[in-house]
Amino acid sequence: MSEIKFKAEDLTAEEQEVISGGFEQHSSEHSAPPFKKTRLNWLAYDSEQNLIGAATADLLWDWIYLDELWVDKTQRGQGLGLQLMSQVEDYASSQHLTGIWLWTQSWQAAEFYKRLDYEEFARFPDFPAGHFRLGFRKLLCTGATPQTPRRDIKRTKGSTSPQSIKTQTRSVISAAAPNCRHTPCVSTGESSVV
Repeated sequence: MSEIKFKAEDLTAEEQEVISGGFEQHSSEHSAPPFKKTRLNWLAYDSEQNLIGAATADLLWDWIYLDELWVDKTQRGQGLGLQLMSQVEDYASSQHLTGIWLWTQSWQAAEFYKRLDYEEFARFPDFPAGHFRLGFRKLLCTGATPQTPRRDIKRTKGSTSPQSIKTQTRSVISAAAPNCRHTPCVSTGESSVV
């Protein structure tokens, strides 16, 4: 008979090795692509080399998972978040990745991601109580007409309305051959209505 033990702490290195090995074996038996995670970071500094913004992410197979997007309070509203997201999208496009996905909270940046043409794909109510946890994604490669992320976002005085930002950041559909590094992906188009 099995014994189940509960631990409210990190696994030991040995325990994690057994679990990871089990997943790798199962994936191999089912011809799944090997799991590889690469950490990616875009860091913004001011003229005095103070860190004022960052986008941290993981490359997982053909997707970028955006873990953190942070802009120092003194720098918000000046376009730095847009610049960081542009860098992430440009990298994803240059590597022929499928897309970018992320989680955010209802009190954080949901409207910002919507203006950048990210679609909501998940919504968890009461996470924490009274708030939502939201999943957003942006497909950069869909079927035979990949989306190419915009380049060089320039924020000018008077261009801060949601419509002007959306116009600046709207992806352009290209009629070129697919630039995916794999079989073309397809969006289900299923996302929550906000």
